Amino acid sequence: MNSSNKRKHDAPRPLTKYEIARILSTRAEQLARGAVTTVPLYVKENRLDTHSAIALAELALGRIPLLIVRPFPDGKNETVRVIGQIGDRMYKTQRVSST
Repeated sequence: MNSSNKRKHDAPRPLTKYEIARILSTRAEQLARGAVTTVPLYVKENRLDTHSAIALAELALGRIPLLIVRPFPDGKNETVRVIGQIGDRMYKTQRVSST
């Protein structure tokens, strides 16, 4: 295989809307079952009183303790974690491993 056919991943893609939805629902469920929060319950003078609000605040601050595994058609996987928010609805990721 020559180098022009190899897939190059300089930086992982931002999260998709489907990944965001899955992360938020999974984290909200963990919080509902008693998981410890990674953000204070008062952020920017807003009280975080629901599990969904806490999960959203954790995601916006890049403090979600979850890894995302992205499968590719060639059978390889990329594992990333959320490290912060880029824009209104875009979240920056960091590659943990690629197989």
